[in-house]
Amino acid sequence: MADIHRLLCTHCTFGTSELESSSADNAGKVLGYSVRKSSLSDGDRGQLRQVFRAVERLLSYGLPKDATAAHKETLSADTAPRRLIFFPNLGGWQVAGQVSYRTFDTSQPPRPGSYFADLIVAKAPDPRSRDPEPSWSPCDVLQLWGVGPDRKTSDQAGWWISSEDELAAAESEGPWKPIAPPSVAAVREPRSPLIDDDAAHRFLAADAVAADPLVPARWWAMPAERRRELVAHMLQATILGPARGGRETVTIAAEPSVAAVLFYIVCRLLPRRIAAGVSFSTYEPAPERPLTGLVATTFLDEEAPTADLPPELAQRGFACNTFRDASNYGRCQPPPEQGYARRLVALAAANDWDGIDSLLTALDTEGLKAADLDQLIKIDHLVTAYFGGEKPTGFGARRSPQEARFLRERFRGVLETQAATRANWPSDLVEAAIVCLEGELESLWTSGGPVRDLLERHLPDGEGLQRLLKPPQGIPAAPRALVVAAVVSATLRGKPPRLPSSFVQHCREAREGRNRADAVDLLRNVIRGLPEDRQAGLLAGIDSASFTDLLLDAARDLSPPERDGLRPVLTESLSKVIEKHTAKDPAAVADLLYRQADAAVWISASHHGLQQHLDKFFRTVLSDTAPNIGCHLLDTAGRSRVAKLQQWAAHAGDHVRIGQTLTHWNSLHDSLGRLAANAPAWRSWAKPAAPEGREIPAAIAAIEGLRPFDLGNPIKARQRQQGLAKTVVQTFKQAQPEGSDLRAGWETVGHWLDRALAEEADRNAPGPGGAGSGLPTVAIYGVAAGITAVIATLGLWGYSQGALDDLLPQGWRRGEGQATVASTDRGKTPTGESGDKPQQDAPAASTIPAAGVSHDPPTPDKPELPLTAADVNLQLQAADGVISVNWNHGDLKDRIKDTKLTWTRPDYTDPQPLPFEDGSAQIDTKGHGVGQYEVTLTLTPKQGPGDPVMKSHSQNLAPLPTEIEKVWIDARSGKPSLTVKVKPV
Repeated sequence: MADIHRLLCTHCTFGTSELESSSADNAGKVLGYSVRKSSLSDGDRGQLRQVFRAVERLLSYGLPKDATAAHKETLSADTAPRRLIFFPNLGGWQVAGQVSYRTFDTSQPPRPGSYFADLIVAKAPDPRSRDPEPSWSPCDVLQLWGVGPDRKTSDQAGWWISSEDELAAAESEGPWKPIAPPSVAAVREPRSPLIDDDAAHRFLAADAVAADPLVPARWWAMPAERRRELVAHMLQATILGPARGGRETVTIAAEPSVAAVLFYIVCRLLPRRIAAGVSFSTYEPAPERPLTGLVATTFLDEEAPTADLPPELAQRGFACNTFRDASNYGRCQPPPEQGYARRLVALAAANDWDGIDSLLTALDTEGLKAADLDQLIKIDHLVTAYFGGEKPTGFGARRSPQEARFLRERFRGVLETQAATRANWPSDLVEAAIVCLEGELESLWTSGGPVRDLLERHLPDGEGLQRLLKPPQGIPAAPRALVVAAVVSATLRGKPPRLPSSFVQHCREAREGRNRADAVDLLRNVIRGLPEDRQAGLLAGIDSASFTDLLLDAARDLSPPERDGLRPVLTESLSKVIEKHTAKDPAAVADLLYRQADAAVWISASHHGLQQHLDKFFRTVLSDTAPNIGCHLLDTAGRSRVAKLQQWAAHAGDHVRIGQTLTHWNSLHDSLGRLAANAPAWRSWAKPAAPEGREIPAAIAAIEGLRPFDLGNPIKARQRQQGLAKTVVQTFKQAQPEGSDLRAGWETVGHWLDRALAEEADRNAPGPGGAGSGLPTVAIYGVAAGITAVIATLGLWGYSQGALDDLLPQGWRRGEGQATVASTDRGKTPTGESGDKPQQDAPAASTIPAAGVSHDPPTPDKPELPLTAADVNLQLQAADGVISVNWNHGDLKDRIKDTKLTWTRPDYTDPQPLPFEDGSAQIDTKGHGVGQYEVTLTLTPKQGPGDPVMKSHSQNLAPLPTEIEKVWIDARSGKPSLTVKVKPV
């Protein structure tokens, strides 16, 4: 804090001045106006001179303009008008003091008309400082009125020195030096001020006062309403002065003590930041040449013709001669009826200083301008009306940052000051708090305390909760913790406890993206906020698939104990959803089970209803009524999707057969996926380079495994598999762009499939060689022929059947591993009646794979050793953004029947087929990001014991070092965008 200095200044001789050196020769010589005494050290004349020069222009005193020569010799410090002055910044100094009239100076002979000043001075705070000290308050200075020997009582005496006589009395007991106060308020402590809030209230409201040391009787004869009007106009003029460049002053002709009371009320009703810039003087002999913003003057004879203000003052702004007409304010803009000045004066007249302080605290903001006060007070009227029981409109209106901050402060102030005492609050208190407090509400809620307790007692439900969950346009969102508390409160108010329908609907509408993530987080916190013993009936009547999906997402991140308590509720909800939607929308159920595969691990598997409904779902999807659903499972997500559905299949009643069927879907997807990886080659209708025919038999075997559950009726089963084959073709056709070669190709595949099915129907028709001829027959499934046609046509567009044979592996070519349908009598074999030689006239064998006929290759000459992981050498190497994959294909090619290579990239978690050739493949990582790339190689042995061998290897791709090459901002579209161009180091 800046040091405060005290100076006593008056007319001096060389011997009495602290500024000049004296000697025996010049001690009695007249020096002039100087520093008589100071709190500065005697040897520090340089600093004393600096301080004196800063305040010297204030040091003058003149009697009122109606004073006579006789008055100059008869008036004294006690009888002449007293001048209390304050400057918040006078050349970088704060100055406050009392200037009194001195009858004679030190000249010989003495001359009448001098002054005696007692000042306190300190450096003004630097507004550019990071943490500036607070300025002196004009109200604190005005409360120094009358603190001095003139109070005539020992407990009030001892500060302001107003004359040489008082100074001599202070020095009568020995050398005396002024003491600098630590602060302005310390000047009067511990004494009570004459001017304070009580004095202000008395002046504004009292009708009559018997005796007042400050306000003469003429003022009490005046109606209180007129006194309030005078103060309101003075306050309005003080507010508008800075807005008009500070050229206008507030001038009043009144007793200096009354001027001090009026100035105190005006400064007390101003926000601190505005009041800190107010300067005043309780008496100026020439008010037309003011040094301060608030100026008072007075007269010795109020009835004298000269006892009036200069007429030019009335043209400058506020100017009122209270001795003649206290209701004439000059050219002063009257205060608005609902404006700041009238509002604050009314509060002061009502003695509501707590309300005034709360309002002023809310207004104490950086950048506050006096011209904004009338607009801000409208917001205060809005808050007052709301808490008064009215339903004002305009809370949600657009506001400037200054207005929004004031609204927050006022609303919070009412909550904090009345939370513990007020009984009746508006029913929509929480909604109003969200609008008025905005971002500040979250910190108030988090920190707890009386405001949070108050809001918790008024949490909304019904329509109020709905608006809380989905605020109307222009209304800010409520803090998440408050919304959770509102949902929990509404849930527990139900009998029995049940999630509110508005909350359930809100969650159902959040289907994707950030909205879904927010809904999941909200639901999770609601679950955590509910007591475990109140969770049983939460989902009664709720069978929404989308809500159950969100509920399972929310449960995923719960702790095991929290999830265990919720398990029965979640299982029951999931069971209801599967039961309701299996018949109407099995694809939606499949989507739900796929996304929530993790829940299959901890859901209540023993729940009887869940087992039944899962069993019905899988039968519906995989066989009975919806062949297109199986194709959907294949086309949309493939192996990852089916593998996750297998986790749920384990809970079904017929889980063994369902699991086997899903396994065949996996195989089919892998086979077609590898063909799809060569899609660019299809456009030229050339033979694809990668598959080499290996995927075709695997696809056929997988299709053969997709037999319907009702195999008791072969004809019906074949019809359904034929329908499935058509659905596969149609689905893949629709997936291609309109007008593309692939779309046309799939259409031709469909025509080819129709012919193939017709030919098979002829072969199975009654008659010689047909299925009804009485000859031995085999079950040939149309779906196998259909998918074979699909794959063969894609790979060899425009090729002959001979070309198809070239594409098939040796074991699948004509005569090996295929059915031979002979036109012989019942009981005969294809090798003849006796079986010792072949039938010479047997017809050509069919090329369609026969179900039920063994496709095993011929027995090898010597047994093969089982294929193990140790036999496989899989290697990955990264260079220049490309990952090379290699394995010992040459060593293994004679021992393997099928090879599958998949890879997983950082930006896509599901495995994808990876094209390969002769034991090598490449991954171009461009566009897939950096991170871990994983490659899995699966080899199926050609013969001999052992299951398929799987070997995985991962390669972590680190980001390349880069440096910024160029940065620019483009604002041509009206929306500025920042672009950063980098280049590898």
